[in-house]
Formats: sequence, structure tokens, C-alpha cells
Amino acid sequence: MIKGDQKALQRVADNQVCAEHGTPLTVAWDALLSTYYLRCIECGACRATKRPVSPSTAIARGEANAVIQPGAQKELERRASSTTSAFNRLPKTDLGDNRALTLADAQNVIEFAKMVHLNAFLGHVDLYYGSPRVSIDGYYYLNSQMEKPFRIGCRPMTQEERTAYLFEDGAYCWIAKAYQDGVELPEDGIGYLSKDEYEAMSKKNPEHHRSPVSHNHPQRTAEHRAEWQLLRKLIPLEVGKNEQT
Repeated sequence: MIKGDQKALQRVADNQVCAEHGTPLTVAWDALLSTYYLRCIECGACRATKRPVSPSTAIARGEANAVIQPGAQKELERRASSTTSAFNRLPKTDLGDNRALTLADAQNVIEFAKMVHLNAFLGHVDLYYGSPRVSIDGYYYLNSQMEKPFRIGCRPMTQEERTAYLFEDGAYCWIAKAYQDGVELPEDGIGYLSKDEYEAMSKKNPEHHRSPVSHNHPQRTAEHRAEWQLLRKLIPLEVGKNEQT
């Protein structure tokens, strides 16, 4: 059960769905526990939530056949490999230091993606301080290729959990959980975004925030970090035998 402040839960319900069933959420009152909680029309008390997947994200995560139409994934992946395609999501900058990628950097990202059975043109690999790193969409894509994909859901930390982890007030703290065959797995992912981080100003442009995305969408940033950490634990990278260097 996801419990909490009514207004905070309503913000979650307005933007997310039940992770297990993909159904809309409402905020309900539990008289016995004297608390508000997120309610799913299928399972009652919701255990974890997820954001509805947009068409572009569905392509990157290998879910286009289900979200767009049967047979769409293969064709859209082919289109994405064109450098002029609107679907092309090859990274343009390094996530760590924000520098523009050189041609050598881009080639490094493309080759690394091939080694781990991913597609750099779908945004499956980022560059982080000069090193290739599988993105959250890359891990979701690997998950979609599994015989039994994990269902991933997130929820905000309870006050007790925040205290146990020594997270300060003002920080965004989320936990990601995985489910398979309706059973919750023991692994979890922790997503943390401090107030100092999302309020930090740019040194080059002091009138702008250092990370506009984290500043404007702090909750989603924390969720992403939790999902990425969990998927990284669950899905080991397998390097192609014919492509090892």
C-alpha cells in the first residue's frame, strides 16, 4: 500500500498508473489505518506505480508492438538507424560534463551498444564522463527481450524509510520494485535527488539551473534513478561472443 499526504498522492495519481495492471489510480481513505492511499481498480491498494509509456519511449524500450500496433517495432527500429530519422536518439552530449560528443565518441557509443545487443540510435547507450553506459531505456529494451520480462514499479519512500536512510528534508526519494508472475522480488532500486542538486545553479550561466531537467522534474529524476538501479541489478550485460574486443 502506498500511503501519504492526500495532495502528494493526487499528483502521483494524475500522472501515473498501477505498475502491475496499467490501470488508472485514485486517492482513497482507509478508515481503519486513518490514512490516504493509492487505489487501483484491479488490485485495490496499489503496491507500485509507473508512468504511461509514450510512443517514442515505447520504441526505445522495445514495446512498440504492444503500445503502437503489432509488428511496429522492427520497422521503427530500422528507421531509427538513419541519421536523419526523427526517431534517431543517438546522444549529442556527455551526460557527465555536458560536452558535445565527437565523431570518435559517437562511434564508441555505437560499437558498445552492438557489443551488448542494443541499438545506440534508439538511445540505449549514453556517454558518462567519456565512458559508454547503458541508459534506462536500454535496460528496459533488454527486459522486453526476456522470456519473462520483469514488471517494474515505483513508489515514494515512507517517512520511516527516509529516516532509516538518513535522507534530508526536501530530497526526492523513491524505491523501485520488480514483479514476476505477480510475485514481488527481493531486489530494489533507490532513487535519490537532493535539494542542493535540483536547486544548484550553473557556474557558466548563473541565471540558469545546472540541471534544468532535474529542477523542473525532480520527482521523475528520482524515479528514473530508482528504476535504472533496479534494472541494472536484475539484468546482467551479455557481450556478444563474436564482438568482444
